[in-house]
Amino acid sequence: MSNYKKSIEKYTYIFFIILFSFFINWKYSRYGVFPIDTFLHYDSAYRILNGEYPIRDYWIVSGLFVDFLQAFFFKIFGVSWYSYILHSSLLNVLISISTFYILIKLGLRKKFAFFYTISFATLAYSVSGTPFVDLHATFFCVIAMYFTFLAIKKPEKYLNWFLVVSFYFFAFFSKQVPTSYIVILNVIVISSYLLVNKKLKPLLIIVLSILFYLLIFFLSLRVLGIEFNNFYIQYIDYPRTIGSSRLNLISFSIASFITHYKFILMPLIFLIFIKITKTIKNKIKIYSNEFINFLVFLSMCLALFLHQLLTNNQIYIYFLIPISFAFLHIEVKKLNFKYKNELNYLIIFIVIFSTIKYHLRYNENRKFHELSNTSILKHAESASLDKNLKGILWISPSYKDDPQSEIKKKI
Repeated sequence: MSNYKKSIEKYTYIFFIILFSFFINWKYSRYGVFPIDTFLHYDSAYRILNGEYPIRDYWIVSGLFVDFLQAFFFKIFGVSWYSYILHSSLLNVLISISTFYILIKLGLRKKFAFFYTISFATLAYSVSGTPFVDLHATFFCVIAMYFTFLAIKKPEKYLNWFLVVSFYFFAFFSKQVPTSYIVILNVIVISSYLLVNKKLKPLLIIVLSILFYLLIFFLSLRVLGIEFNNFYIQYIDYPRTIGSSRLNLISFSIASFITHYKFILMPLIFLIFIKITKTIKNKIKIYSNEFINFLVFLSMCLALFLHQLLTNNQIYIYFLIPISFAFLHIEVKKLNFKYKNELNYLIIFIVIFSTIKYHLRYNENRKFHELSNTSILKHAESASLDKNLKGILWISPSYKDDPQSEIKKKI
């Protein structure tokens, strides 16, 4: 195939990924509301536009970056529901295109990368649809992980290391956890890799990047008139006490864990087996690029499992299914055995099945917003509540059978 045809093929895939990832989130973001979570950043961003700043003028425990980012969307596109879901829909596009790009870089053929990316886009931001702190933090961490892969492949490209730090910074100021869990694990993995391989310049770039963002952070506090002590109390100390109390109340069941996460655990177990086998046979070294990439990804998964157990909220990490199976597909491709093509087709079948399953549960039935077994056909007109909310098919968990009565109470 000529370079011209390859470019046409690549950009055709990208075009359809952009359309699909944008409109699937746009569509399902309109299906019902969970009032507190759905409008959290809508209200905060509106307050920012009116000169009220988080921490200084009202209490927050997370979502600082998300609030200011949404305020930017309101400033550019006007205060409306459509500006609100444009924000989350574009983020779904960003993470989907990033996933497609990294899968190709890791050696997957474009048609397979396209398939896994479409599955990823289906299970990514659309489970919520509207801006949500956990999702912002998680997906910024995912992008940081992708840049880590690129940085490890070419350590001399220092921009990638800077972008790793950048997206972890965006993630932390979206939500402290799971970002902190992921960063702690990856600092251990990445710093060990760089020290063992005597790659000291990337370490210097990482340190300088951290210092740069600390400078930006303290300058921002000064410009916004936010006292550091208030920031520490609201954004660090208070959430830490909440996390400690939840840790004491955690109830863990192996059977329940396996039941909930079986389609993520399945490829992870195979990946662990393959990597350990390769290491024992000296086909790869522990501090090789391939093994470190795997540890970075495994750290991400473990951190997200921990976060879901501690928060005890609706599960939103099923987007790991297509990513995990895509990485397994890449590994199987490298193996030398007779039935590897059949195994990869089995992988594709499992991804199709699980994607449809969780799409129906979380997108169609809006389980994330507690709207399972609710008919969206009963929705009320949100424009009667506020013209800026036009576009929502209004129905909430508390008024599943009579959403119009909720609208009347709020008018």
